[in-house]
Amino acid sequence: MVSVPSLSWSEQTTPTPRKGNIKQSVSRWCYKDIPLDKLCAYSAQIGCKGIDLLGPEDYEVPRRYGLICSMAYGGGGDIPNALNRVENHAKIEGALRKNIPLAAKAGIPNLITFSGNRAGMSDEEGAKNTIIGLNRIKKIAEDKGRAGTPDFAAVFWYPPRDGDYKITISTSRPEVFYVAIR
Repeated sequence: MVSVPSLSWSEQTTPTPRKGNIKQSVSRWCYKDIPLDKLCAYSAQIGCKGIDLLGPEDYEVPRRYGLICSMAYGGGGDIPNALNRVENHAKIEGALRKNIPLAAKAGIPNLITFSGNRAGMSDEEGAKNTIIGLNRIKKIAEDKGRAGTPDFAAVFWYPPRDGDYKITISTSRPEVFYVAIR
């Protein structure tokens, strides 16, 4: 069980002074047993800048404490099941079509998605399928609410954890591309 000191945001609203050279955040999943409001209040008090890896239901919470969510979940699959399988593309696209505008409204610049585990698929096929899926998602990001927020960009490593390919999507570039980094 993880605990944080008992501290109400209203008790101390001045964050610990920092030099500002490092912008630290905490990942929500590491502190899932602490209520999000309490985690945000304490994180702001100790000088953190954000709470990351939040789901859509929590997108707005960090701003109440002067924090951001720099990377959030938006329905982009999970580590084993994601964009390398074309059968996952429609579900992921639907979730991101719903959640990209919500993330933009909350000032969240990045949503995470995954390539997916190989499960016998070749590197080339997995990279090709992931790029096809990312191109579908890119159009949503360009069309739905990204204006006025930082660039929607994400980096994907395919195959997962092996680091053979770096696949990047960015709304400031006209295409999704990959670079072999063997």
